Amino acid sequence: MHLEGVGFTGTSTGLIESPDVVRTGANALTLKLIPHEGMLVGRILATDSKTVVLPYILSLNRAPA
Repeated sequence: MHLEGVGFTGTSTGLIESPDVVRTGANALTLKLIPHEGMLVGRILATDSKTVVLPYILSLNRAPA
């Protein structure tokens, strides 16, 4: 995602409902979102305190009013 340019970045602690996350305990989340065709698209990396890195891709769009 570095080649796409500047985006919204952040970190959080949370839970993604996924068997891999439950199995590994990966609850430290880092995210990067960039604007693309009227949406925010990007990735979330879920990590544990050791070596697990689980990538997730997402896109967010606004619901019609």
